[in-house]
This record gives sequence, C-alpha cells and structure tokens, in this order.
Amino acid sequence: LDKLRRELVRLEDTIIFGLIERSQFKQNLTSYKKGGIRIEGAGGATQFEGSYFSYYLTENEKVHAAMRRYTSPDEHPFTPYKYLPKPMLPKLSWPKALREPNGKWNFNDKILDFYMNKVLTTLCKEGEDQHFGSSVTCDVALLQALSKRINYGKFVAEIKYRNNRQLVKRLLEAKDIKGIRSMITKPVVEGKILQRVKLKAVA
Repeated sequence: LDKLRRELVRLEDTIIFGLIERSQFKQNLTSYKKGGIRIEGAGGATQFEGSYFSYYLTENEKVHAAMRRYTSPDEHPFTPYKYLPKPMLPKLSWPKALREPNGKWNFNDKILDFYMNKVLTTLCKEGEDQHFGSSVTCDVALLQALSKRINYGKFVAEIKYRNNRQLVKRLLEAKDIKGIRSMITKPVVEGKILQRVKLKAVA
C-alpha cells in the first residue's frame, strides 16, 4: 500500500503539470468536433472522419499498444481494444492483483466524458487560438495520467479488502454501501491530498 501511495503522489505531480500546460491554450472546441479539422490522407487511403482529437488519441494509443503498454494491469486505453494492434514485444507475466470479470474494468469512458464536459470548459478560456496540435497533445497526455491515477483506486480497494475480508463480507451481506465507502475512503487522508494539490498548484 505504501508503494501505491508513492506512485499516486508522483501521478499528482504529472496531472497538476498537465493541467497547467493545457490551461495555456483556449478551449479550441473545433478539435473535438467531427470533421471540424480536415485530416488529409489520414487513416491510409481514406480520410479520417472523426475529430482531430479522436484521430490523435487513437493513433497515439495504437503506437503505445504495439509497445505493450496496455498489457500492464495499471494501464487502460481510451480506444477500444479491437481497434488496437497486438503488442510487438513479448508478453510479460504480471501477478494476478484483481479479480476482474471479462478482463479489465475500464472507467475511461466516464473519465473522458467528465474531462470534456467539466474539466476542459472550466480550465481553459473560451474561444480558439489555433494551437490545435498543442492543446490536443496536452489533452491526451493528461487523460492518460488521469486514467492511471483513477484506475489505481481499484488496487487500493483490493488491498483494503484483503486486509479486512471479514468486515467487507459483513458489509456486503448487509448491503451497507455507506459502510463500504467509509472503509475504502479516509476523509483525513483525502483532505491532506487536497491540501497538497493546492500547494503544488500555486508553487
């Protein structure tokens, strides 16, 4: 658990820096509209029909998939696996850390929706500055860091479950959602995280 906490703190720095970087640019909403920016010759012989952002994200994750990134249990693509290539590198053997039905639990759809509809519009000034490439590059790096940080919560919850099996069993049998949430989350710890983030953001 201590090792996970150190990794979470490191990811905080990455996310804060990413937010600061993205805030330099305006919202540039044209980047997220289908056909908003014409991509000549993308996707082989045919023109890419999605948004500039979705093209950048998909192509970025194709490269990362080929490099074996998404075989790691703490990495999750935003692009559906069926559109990603198989890894070029030999498969690594990872310990079974989670009991996940049908492969990985992936919350990236919710993360992407929240980022686009809440974070982006709050973080950046309205309008466009034509820095479409720079802003989308920031988006993708930031989303991938947010995904890793949020999905790490599964591992924290699993460790707490293994350390409190009987308590969790009782809470589940009683359908005590509030009790389960209280066991997993610690307001004091979360308060310290928020304070630490505030200090880093203004540093």
